[in-house]
Amino acid sequence: MAAASRTRISARRSPIRISTTPPWRGASASTARGRLIEAPSSRADALPPPAPAQAGIQLASRWWPALTASLGPRLRGDERIELPSILSASMSRAAAWAIAAFILSGAGGFDTQARAQDAPPGDVANGRSVYLKVNCFQCHGRAGQGGAMNYPAPPLAETSMPFEGFKMVVRESMRDMPAYNEAVLADKDLVDIYAFLQSLPGRRPAKDIAILSD
Repeated sequence: MAAASRTRISARRSPIRISTTPPWRGASASTARGRLIEAPSSRADALPPPAPAQAGIQLASRWWPALTASLGPRLRGDERIELPSILSASMSRAAAWAIAAFILSGAGGFDTQARAQDAPPGDVANGRSVYLKVNCFQCHGRAGQGGAMNYPAPPLAETSMPFEGFKMVVRESMRDMPAYNEAVLADKDLVDIYAFLQSLPGRRPAKDIAILSD
């Protein structure tokens, strides 16, 4: 099999493309601009070893919690989703493939309402106050609608990210987002912010927006 025909994932800190096309069909995963193309879960098995469909669960939780917890359930075969690359030089090729397989397997998807019920109870009013006080709104918007600074900031309204994944992202951070340790943001305030975000209306399907459904 020629080297040029293999799917590759770049380990450099730059935008990448993860393609679901099997590696023997000549797709390149390192040349596009920060796009991930998702395909039906049946194609996850096409990825090379050691990446069976469930292989990346623990790795994904560590390296890409925001993606697997929040975007994974929404991905469709014909969608192209803009993503910044957070793969680092310290991640092995096997780990990158395992995460790709996990994403494509759809294993991260579970009911949003059930996720919210599993979260600790929080104070929505205090969550809103702290969300504004620690400047989350500057990137993610006052209504959690998302935005952009140097990199895209994902929408957080009615987030489908489980609380533990949300907490991990806030505490450890990524890209230009500051890490909020317990000295800056108490666990109770973090719970309240999560409750506030869950209380916000999420994005509506295009068919539910009158001007788009005509």
